[in-house]
Amino acid sequence: MNEDGRVEQASPTPPVLRPAMDTAPRSAGGLQPDRWRILRSGLLILSLVAIAVLAFDFALAHTWPLPGCPFENLTGHPCAFCGGCRTLALLGSAHPLRALGMNPFVALSVMATAAWGGALVCDGLTGSRLRITLIQRIQCLPWMRLLMAAMLLNWFYLLVRVH
Repeated sequence: MNEDGRVEQASPTPPVLRPAMDTAPRSAGGLQPDRWRILRSGLLILSLVAIAVLAFDFALAHTWPLPGCPFENLTGHPCAFCGGCRTLALLGSAHPLRALGMNPFVALSVMATAAWGGALVCDGLTGSRLRITLIQRIQCLPWMRLLMAAMLLNWFYLLVRVH
């Protein structure tokens, strides 16, 4: 009480200032759930690329027959993906330049997918924002048109190379 007989109200306690820290719960490995999810996604992508590349390398090394191209069987001309199996096998045996010569579109697609998986792994391990930066830069490009143009150029390359 003060001198007038009124009850004084205590002023509100100012909030305690704490340093900005990550308060997200951590998993058993010490990573936050979001970073753990990103890391798993990157490892899954890299694993699938490695399995595909090594499986075709193994198949060709043991002279297993690979499936033929139905388009080439019908028309006598290669499709845009002809040589894709051999391209994967060349990537698996560490011959990226020969793989680019076999089928540039497939080789670059596999390399880009592996690079994306690597960016996810880096983000998951270090907490960097590499994937966000890549996404922001990629979003400003007309991707469907670029992919269609690349596929048509690749097909033209294959037609010229074969004949």
